[in-house]
Amino acid sequence: MEDASYERETEFAMPELITKYPDVVIQILNGSGARCAQGEPQQILTACPAERFCALPNGELCVYGLDEVGGITQISGADLQAVSWGMPANNLTIALIALALIAGLLLGALIFRNKSKERTK
Repeated sequence: MEDASYERETEFAMPELITKYPDVVIQILNGSGARCAQGEPQQILTACPAERFCALPNGELCVYGLDEVGGITQISGADLQAVSWGMPANNLTIALIALALIAGLLLGALIFRNKSKERTK
């Protein structure tokens, strides 16, 4: 059950969607009763490109493709980065991951080599 504070916070918040296939999503929404890319008035999602805007009886949607992420107003680059990596990615993080991978490969090779020598004895 949603509480009243959630309802107040989201009363005028309309979603922006990110998808790899925005044209397919718009097609599906149009087939389900939404009016997408048809010049409907934009009351809340005013920054949404008209060709990505969908009006529904109970709200609005904006459907973005991966190449249009820069136009999103509700999600920052830092938010997307945190979701895609599970943590903020920077050069140090990437270097530590690579170092751990290399160390694991070397350790695995040493163990395999030692077991191979034991079998030949």
